[in-house]
Amino acid sequence: MKQSDKTYRAVFLLYAASFEVHDGIPPHLSDFYRVEWENRIIALYLRAIIHSIMKKISFRQLWEKLLGGIRRFPLSVFFFAILSIFLVMNVHHKGPILSENFTFFWIYYSATAAFLSIALVLWCEEQVSGIGKTAAQAIGHFLWLAVCILLASGYNESLPFGLEAFSLAFLIFVSVFLVSFTKVKYDIQLWNFGTRMVEYAIISAIIGGILTGGIDLLFMSLDKLFNVRVPSHSYIYSAIAMMCFVAPILFMQLIPDGDDKHCNTTDRPGRFGAGVIHYLFIPLLAAYLVTLYAYGAHIIYSWQLPDGWISWLVSISMLCMVMIMILVYPLQFNDGNRFDKKIIKILPLLMLPLLVLMTVAICRRLSDYGITIFRLYLLTFNIWCYAVCLVLAMNRKKRFWWIPASFAVIFCLTSIGPWSFGNVTKSVLRKSVRMSVSKPEIAKALGGARISYARKDSAEVSDVMDKVKYLEANYDSTVVCDLADPAILENIRSHSNVKSLENKYKGSELCGKAVMAVPKDYGRMINVSEEFSNLKKGDLQNDSLPLVVHYGDSSVRMIFPIGEMRKRGNAASNGDVIVISGERALLYLDNYYLTVSDDGNLSISGILFLK
Repeated sequence: MKQSDKTYRAVFLLYAASFEVHDGIPPHLSDFYRVEWENRIIALYLRAIIHSIMKKISFRQLWEKLLGGIRRFPLSVFFFAILSIFLVMNVHHKGPILSENFTFFWIYYSATAAFLSIALVLWCEEQVSGIGKTAAQAIGHFLWLAVCILLASGYNESLPFGLEAFSLAFLIFVSVFLVSFTKVKYDIQLWNFGTRMVEYAIISAIIGGILTGGIDLLFMSLDKLFNVRVPSHSYIYSAIAMMCFVAPILFMQLIPDGDDKHCNTTDRPGRFGAGVIHYLFIPLLAAYLVTLYAYGAHIIYSWQLPDGWISWLVSISMLCMVMIMILVYPLQFNDGNRFDKKIIKILPLLMLPLLVLMTVAICRRLSDYGITIFRLYLLTFNIWCYAVCLVLAMNRKKRFWWIPASFAVIFCLTSIGPWSFGNVTKSVLRKSVRMSVSKPEIAKALGGARISYARKDSAEVSDVMDKVKYLEANYDSTVVCDLADPAILENIRSHSNVKSLENKYKGSELCGKAVMAVPKDYGRMINVSEEFSNLKKGDLQNDSLPLVVHYGDSSVRMIFPIGEMRKRGNAASNGDVIVISGERALLYLDNYYLTVSDDGNLSISGILFLK
């Protein structure tokens, strides 16, 4: 602060002290002069503060900072401009320009090349040779251009293609964080750089959103105040310009550089960040772990296989554990923090038994219903989780750079090429359908005027229907053309809606009955309502199914007549009530809704009589 600024502060403090000495009112000043003196001092002090701020943050400095970001990442600015222009043209054209392949290429290539340029610049900043820097950037952009051309030539709207494109983009995005720190011993510089990048990205997105809202408000004001109608596309144009061009430029000029990029401080995440970790994230993960261990003990006690849903909760717990391990990484370098250091040691060991539970659930899912793309990804993720927990348990300093790097690389390798999970799943399902359809009895069942499921081979018929439906839903329509006779395939397509109706059964038994006799020797009557989800399709195609009905804090095991419920479903009631017996209990069904599918469910309501 300059001498004049210090004078302003000294005068202000002297005046404030005079108030304290004289009980708040200087005896030598009248009220009028006191107020006038006070206003002048406040004005001088505010002027000094504003002058100091403007000297630190001037428009010239902001402009120079912005130009510095543009000079540092010129290609990224160019690609973001191309992306914005092409998106505006696409909206104005109301559809693909020239072709879907051409439109996909320019949107995908410009967006990913912008981040690739950032990653290459950050990597080149760590190198010495000037010629090597230029060559690396040229080769990198040339190779990526070739990859995008090849990718766009095979563009389609299938799930495997989307995963392939996303995995490549995700690999580039992760490399932006990692390329500057390949030569460091510890990950503290990476941690500081990564957290700042995330903060700056959020700030840039918020600023872009505020600017978008401000421009939209201006357009609305022109309409309301001057009756000037602004085309509806203008709102989309402003959002594209702010979020796809202005916000990225703001983000790029905030990316740390030089010594600021290689910051070794370990004072973060700070008191607030540590509080969020300790009082929000860790208790949440603890609740997940307690729930999962309790469920594990339950299935061991009841000696049954885990439910498929358990895989999702274990996956979320694993991701939460990795996030906590990364967030508390700097704290292990400081004195104290015994709790955080213990957490880092025990969390990977606590996750290992739960991963076994997840493995069993995935294997059961694959055994019951066969493979799908996401089941293969889930199995791979499960194996990756084993490796992460084992390495973290053995790694003394718990370095983490390899966690996002390995995840991105594995995701990319399993999504591209002939060995991708999309191609593997397609090959296995096509082979299975072809083998089933080659059987005369299956071909006859599928080629009839009406596909019937009430026969001994109904399970295989239903399986073929499901696989054909899955292939057509996740791949292009030509993927099943050569698997069977066109008449059979057309029959399957035309019966798909009929099948979905036939697999849903509902009934109303007691409604409208004014009088009902209470069974003999039963003294208690309770209204119950129960829903059973994730039931196996094979069990729901049987005649009976044992299930547990809960009432209050108790429960009773009953054998449900699934065959009878399917028979009565969607048909007029014959007047007989479905009665289900259990140990010292009878259940008179009122309503039920049964869905027979891979994840079948049964909802029931009725009156439970107890002895």
